Amino acid sequence: MTCRWSVSIFPMILRTRTLPVIRQSAAPCNSPTVRNGERTVTFTTTPSATPISISRSSASGMNWPSYVRPSTVLRDFGIVFVLLLIIGGSIWWFGSRQHWDLQQISAEARHITREKIRAQLLESAEHTHEGALAEAARAKGWEERERLRKAAEEANAGRLSHIDELADSFAEIEGTSRSTQVFDEMTRILAEEGVDQAIAYAATQRSGILEKVKARATAAREKNRADLLPLLKSAQLQTDRNQPDEAERLLAEILAAEPDWTDALDAQFWFLMAEGNHAFNYITLDEALSRFHAAESTVQRLLKAEPDAPRSQRDLSVSYEGIGDVQRAQGDLASALSSYKKGLGIREKLAVRDPANTEWRRDLSVSYDRIGDVQRAQGDLASALSSYKQDLEIEEKLAERDPANTVWQRDLSVSYNKIGDMQSAQGDPASALSSYKKGLEIAQKLAERDAANTEWRRDLSVSYEGIGDVQRAQGDLASALSSYKEGLGIREKLAMRDPANTEWKIDLVISLSRVAMVLEQ
Repeated sequence: MTCRWSVSIFPMILRTRTLPVIRQSAAPCNSPTVRNGERTVTFTTTPSATPISISRSSASGMNWPSYVRPSTVLRDFGIVFVLLLIIGGSIWWFGSRQHWDLQQISAEARHITREKIRAQLLESAEHTHEGALAEAARAKGWEERERLRKAAEEANAGRLSHIDELADSFAEIEGTSRSTQVFDEMTRILAEEGVDQAIAYAATQRSGILEKVKARATAAREKNRADLLPLLKSAQLQTDRNQPDEAERLLAEILAAEPDWTDALDAQFWFLMAEGNHAFNYITLDEALSRFHAAESTVQRLLKAEPDAPRSQRDLSVSYEGIGDVQRAQGDLASALSSYKKGLGIREKLAVRDPANTEWRRDLSVSYDRIGDVQRAQGDLASALSSYKQDLEIEEKLAERDPANTVWQRDLSVSYNKIGDMQSAQGDPASALSSYKKGLEIAQKLAERDAANTEWRRDLSVSYEGIGDVQRAQGDLASALSSYKEGLGIREKLAMRDPANTEWKIDLVISLSRVAMVLEQ
């Protein structure tokens, strides 16, 4: 069987050689002929035929297939290039025309929407104006009616002055990237149905919009704060490492980025409290007071973010305590008492809120102790004794709850001594002696537990001194001398241990004077 083959008019060009693309025709023939210009290529294929051979001739110094010339190739490419230009230009012209038509349609639609909205806004303004004039007409007295009428006219003029701007804002946003489905629907309702219907529709969408926006803002805040967390922890570490300048600078940068971040505000609060305590002990009282007031301001910002959070409430009470300490040291006892009482009020509420919270209960006991100290300095011994007893009641319960807690045990010992001082000053030596001995018993146990703890050993000397004072007042000079000597022995060792400690030197002088007084008697 013989089949027809034809040579494609579009050759495949590879580098400098052109090869024909040969396709089999569907129609059979015995001896087909394919013409190409002046040359004729004839070939026959049969099922048993040998591979096709094609004769070549030379043209322009190159061997080209007998059915292909360079001029033919260039002509074919020229035709294809022109066709592509025509097709591409047609597509561009059609797209540009369509885009221009769409712009015209969009501009016309916006104009129609703007005019419809403007008409609705004018109608709404007129309705509002008529209502205001009617209200003015119902007023009593011509002067009041005239005043309200003028006010209505001014208000109406203000509304009319921005109607065009408001109408433009709806039309310009509709259908753009700034718009949403809800906005487009509201714009359509405003243009077709009026202001009241548009407002009603927006009201139905209000909760959904707010929830979506809040969720999106919350997600952004959480991401920001997660990124800032290493810097926040770094600032806290710098505070502990006594690098206040770096910590303060870093905290300021963090809060500039996230001003309402409660964890950052809390960290800044404790930084300022640490700086206030440092200034109280090593710089000036004025500097300390400035830092404590700054801490209070930080807490006020924290309270706006979490008004009922126990953390922020406790922070506020701590700031009042710091301020009161400075005021007491400056001799402003009335202001100090006021500050302490502010802190006390907060701590009482916290303690009621969670009676099992031992930290809050100890804070409460500290407030009573501070208040008692100020009342004592003011000469109000009865009030001071009452405050110390309220402090003692809390400390006894804490100490019973955890007898191994040395901090709570020491608090209890100090409270007994202060109560003893008030009882002695009020002329109740028997009660005073009982209180001092209770404090002494606790102080002895603490001193035995850690003989190197100088604070506990000093507490023990104070208990001996108080007991000696009562014994001397009762005329028991021998017991008083014994008690004074016990305290003297402790204070001598402390003074030898740190000769530069002025407080211990003063204690030593007091003990020596007590012993001398008894010996003189």
